[in-house]
Amino acid sequence: QQMQSEINELRDLVERQGHELEMLKRSNKEAYMDTDRRMRALEAGGGAGAGATPAPPQPGTPVAAPSVPPVVAQPPLQAASADDQAKYDQGLKLLRAGQYQAAIKMFEQVVKVSPASPNRPNALYWTGEAYVVLGDLKSALGAFEQVVQDSPAHQKAADAQLKMGYIFYDQKNYARARDILNKVKTQFPGTQAATLADQRLKRMQSEGV
Repeated sequence: QQMQSEINELRDLVERQGHELEMLKRSNKEAYMDTDRRMRALEAGGGAGAGATPAPPQPGTPVAAPSVPPVVAQPPLQAASADDQAKYDQGLKLLRAGQYQAAIKMFEQVVKVSPASPNRPNALYWTGEAYVVLGDLKSALGAFEQVVQDSPAHQKAADAQLKMGYIFYDQKNYARARDILNKVKTQFPGTQAATLADQRLKRMQSEGV
């Protein structure tokens, strides 16, 4: 039941992503390169607070402590090249078509070949989502952790930490899940991720875990 819920959530996210891509095709180049900001506004959905930009972590606020060794600092993000953007878009197309392994391989090309790409955080995040659907939670956790390590202030860091909390919950590591979900609430107040984190924390409280 939990896995089906995750699958449904992924399908909703991919559907919104598809709509966003159609919007980007009609926008100018400058707006096109601003993918992340408008993607987050779209994913927030309609109603109050739609389009709001998540608040970045406050100075001195620690990010979720990853369980893997720190990675080497990445070079400053640059504008995505045509080839890099094509690979990322192809990864999304494969993901939308349910070809998860192929999507992962395409996203890996973005991450490994173009480490300074502005698409890197999103490529890592969608890699994690694909692994969740495939049931490989260890690999999914690694991808989400890397988003947080590499880009702690990126808009996808909130979603990545939320999914990390979900995974630790599924693994019955409730203390770690609670810690990460609370960080999502404090670091990204007013976001959809913070709302979902609060809901899961309340669920855990009701379950006595």
